[in-house]
Amino acid sequence: MNLARFPAENPNPVLRVAETGTILYANPAGAVLLNAWSSGVGRPVPEDLRKCLADALVAGQREMLELHLDGRTFAITVAPIAEARYVNLYALDITDRKALEDQLRQSQKMEAVGQLAGGIAHDFNNQLTVMRGYCDLILREKEGRENVADWRHHAREIRGAVDRAATLTGQLLAFSRRQMLQPKVINLNEQLKAFSATLERIISENIRLVLNCQDDLWSTSVDPAHFDQAVMNLVLNARDAMPDGGQLTLETRNVELGEDYARRHPGMSPGQHVMIAVSDTGAGMSEETRRRAFEPFYTTKPQGQGSGLGLAMVYGFVKQSRGAVYLYSEPGKGTTFKIYLPRSEISLSPVAPSPKSSQQTLRGDETILLAEDDVGIRQLAVRILEQFGYTVLVTTSPQEALALANDSQRHIDLLITDVIMPGMSGPDLARNIGLARPDLEVLYVSGYTQNAILHHGIVDKDVNLLTKPFGPRELAEAVRRTLDRHKPSPPSGQSGGA
Repeated sequence: MNLARFPAENPNPVLRVAETGTILYANPAGAVLLNAWSSGVGRPVPEDLRKCLADALVAGQREMLELHLDGRTFAITVAPIAEARYVNLYALDITDRKALEDQLRQSQKMEAVGQLAGGIAHDFNNQLTVMRGYCDLILREKEGRENVADWRHHAREIRGAVDRAATLTGQLLAFSRRQMLQPKVINLNEQLKAFSATLERIISENIRLVLNCQDDLWSTSVDPAHFDQAVMNLVLNARDAMPDGGQLTLETRNVELGEDYARRHPGMSPGQHVMIAVSDTGAGMSEETRRRAFEPFYTTKPQGQGSGLGLAMVYGFVKQSRGAVYLYSEPGKGTTFKIYLPRSEISLSPVAPSPKSSQQTLRGDETILLAEDDVGIRQLAVRILEQFGYTVLVTTSPQEALALANDSQRHIDLLITDVIMPGMSGPDLARNIGLARPDLEVLYVSGYTQNAILHHGIVDKDVNLLTKPFGPRELAEAVRRTLDRHKPSPPSGQSGGA
C-alpha cells in the first residue's frame, strides 16, 4: 500500500458529533477536549455546546466558536453535514496567540497613554504658564488706582487661560466617556438651524454652508451643548480641509438599521436612528489618517495649531450617547462624518425659555452645610455664598459634616458636597445625613463622574449636580435652583422673587 496517498493525522483536535449530541469520532489530538469535558466517544458533549451544534445543523452554515477549557483557549470551526445529520468540529489551540495579542494590545495601550500624558502636559503647561505669569504680575505691582486697568487686563487673561484649560479637560472627559452629560429630547433640525449662525462665523467666506434637513426628523435624546461642540469640531476640521474654499454640507435623515447592517458595522445597534452627516469638498484623507483619525492627540496640523483631541472628543461623546460615528474619505474626494443617534420615543413639547436670573433673585438667607476637602475650592465657595447672603457651615471632611448635621440644634437647608471625598463619597454622606434629615436638599459638585450618582456618565434626572470649574453665577444659580425646586409656587398675582 502506498501510504503517501493518505494525509497525515491532523495534529489539531477533530471531532464528529451526531445530531443528538453524541460524540461519534475523535482523533488522538481530540483527547484534550474529551478530557476537559469528562466525556468520550459514545457519550454526549456538554449541554450548552450541544444546543449550538444543533442550531448550526438546522441553519446549515458554518459557525465559529471560542472555548476556554482547563486554562487553554480553542478556536472551534463547526462544519454541519446536513445530509448525514452530524457536525464536524475542527479545533485550534490559540492560547499562545491570544497571549501575544494581549501583550501587543497592552503595548499599544501604554504607547497611547504615554502620548496622551505628553499631550496633556504640553497643553496644560501652556495654560499654567499664562496663569502663573499674570498672577506674578499682579503680585509685583503696587496697589493704586493707576494699576486697576492693568489688574483687570491680567484677570481677563487668567480667566481666558482657565477657560482653555477647562475646555481641554472637557475634551479629555469626552474622549474617556466620563464627561457628565445632561441629555434632553430634542429635534436636531432645530438645534442645527439655531447653531448655523455661529457656524457661519467660524468658516471662511469662500466656504458655502448648506443645510439639508429631513422635514419629519425623529427626536433623539442628547446633551445639546455637547452636541453643538461635536458639530463645531467636525466643522472646524472641514474648514481646515478646504483652505481654497468649497462646500460644507450638514444633513439629517431618519434611518432604520437592520441586524445585518449592525453586524457589518461594529459598535452599531439595529433599530431606528437619527443620522447627521457633516461633509466637505476638501482634500480628503489618506488611509493612514483615516485609520488614526479618532486617536487622542493625533493631528496632521502643524505643531501648535491643534490639540488632536477634537475628533477623539466627538467619538467619546457619540459613544457615551449610545450612538456610533463613521468616517468616509478618500484623497482628493472630500470627507464625510456620519453620526447615528438612537431615536427617542418621547414626544417633544414646546418649553418657554426661562428668564435670566437677576443678581437679586439669586440671593438667599438659608443655611448651607458645605463639605469640600480642597482648600482652594472651599474658600472660593464660601466667599461666593456669603456674598449672595447665605450662612455657610464649613467642613473639610465627611466626618465633620456628619457631626454638624447630627446636631439637632442647628438648622440646615442645603448640603453642598463634592462627589469624591476622602473616606466617604458625597452620595454616601448625603444618605447618612438623610437618616436624620430626610428633607434636606443636596447639591453635588464634581469635575468627574461617580457611579453612585451617575450612570455611564449621564446625570440622573433627580440629582442636582454642578460641574467644575464654576463661577459665582453658576454656583448661585445651582444653589437657588436646588433650594426652590420643591417649594410651592406663589399664589397668582404674587412675585416669587426674593
